[in-house]
Amino acid sequence: MFKKEVHHYHIVEYEKGAKLPELTGDLKESLKSLALQPAFQYILQRFRVKKAAMEATLREGFKLDEQQLRYCQAGIFWAGEIERDIQLLTKEQSAQRAAHPDELVEFKRIAKSIELIGNEPHKG
Repeated sequence: MFKKEVHHYHIVEYEKGAKLPELTGDLKESLKSLALQPAFQYILQRFRVKKAAMEATLREGFKLDEQQLRYCQAGIFWAGEIERDIQLLTKEQSAQRAAHPDELVEFKRIAKSIELIGNEPHKG
């Protein structure tokens, strides 16, 4: 019923001396300001057009051999990953608000009704 989780490790090589800087508060604020710059918006829109072109190529069923098909699928996948990273780093994070008393009561009521299965400590 339960499968053992298998981890696959990969070696990632990148340009020597290209260490990713620490994501400090100043850097986070600087990244958020990118969204306000027209040049950044232009690059982002151009990126989205290229992703849409790949999606249209796949959807319209142009005559692609297997390798081209895989490249197109991989391009769409990685374009989505990169876009999510960009949005995560450049969007203002919404401030968390405290739950209203009625929400808190409802969450507690729901939590009491949930029965966890398979969460018992392992005896062995």
